[in-house]
Order: sequence, then structure tokens, then C-alpha cells
Amino acid sequence: MAREKPSEEEREKRRLLRNEKNAEHQRRYRANNKELISARAKIRYEANKEKNKAYAKAYYEANKERDAEKNRARARAWHESNKERANARVKKWIKANKERANANTRKWLEANPERASALNVRKELKGRHGINPPEDLVNLIVANRKLKRAIREKHRRTS
Repeated sequence: MAREKPSEEEREKRRLLRNEKNAEHQRRYRANNKELISARAKIRYEANKEKNKAYAKAYYEANKERDAEKNRARARAWHESNKERANARVKKWIKANKERANANTRKWLEANPERASALNVRKELKGRHGINPPEDLVNLIVANRKLKRAIREKHRRTS
């Protein structure tokens, strides 16, 4: 008498059960043999140290740009979801490294005068009037101040 073939659903259940048993067996083995596993990993690491370093270096060179962008995106996402922690960490670092922070700020201000000016305008409007202006308005105010400064300079030179 021929046995009836199990349905697709029955085969899937059996497969999942086997996977569960296998996973449980692996967990027990790892729990009972931590030292042995660690020793084997150390031996494997030492035996392939140079090969692994060469591979890591080649991977880094090949994926530098992609990984850098991915890391920047991940950092931005983390910062957005943890603003208070991130700001507290930055404030703590600045307090501990006052001179270095000031030097970095001066360096950035010299390298980015346009952005610095826009940030000052934005800060001024937020502080004095409690408004957060759109980028176009900030750029317009910066351009207006720049024009006034140029006119004053020209007038000083001619007088």
C-alpha cells in the first residue's frame, strides 16, 4: 500500500520544525562550549591575520565612497531620532575641549563666510522675533547686508 504524499503545508511545517530543533541544538552547543569556540576563533584569526587585513583594506578602498555616504546617512538618521542625546554629547565635548572647539569654529567661519552670515541672520530673527524664516528670505537679507557693506566700503574709499 502506497503512502500518501504530504501536502505542501505539511512539508513546510516539518521543515520549520527541523530548523527550530537545529537552532535550539546550536544554541545549547554554543552555551556549553564558549571557551572552545573562542579558542578556535582566536586560532583562525591568528592564522589568517594578514589575509584578513589585506581583504579589509581592499574592501575599504573599493567601497570608500559608498560606505561613507551610507554612514553619513545613518548618522543623520540617528541624530534626527536622538537630538537631545546628540546635542548633550556635543555640549559636553565642547565644555571639555573649549580651545579646540573655538579653533574649529573660527576655522569653519573663515572657510564658510556665506553660510556663517546666513546662520547669523537666522539666529537673529529667531531670537529677536521668534520666527524661523524660509531659506529664500535669509538669502535675501544676506544679499542686502552684503550690498550695504559694499556701498559703505566704496563710500569710505572715496571720502
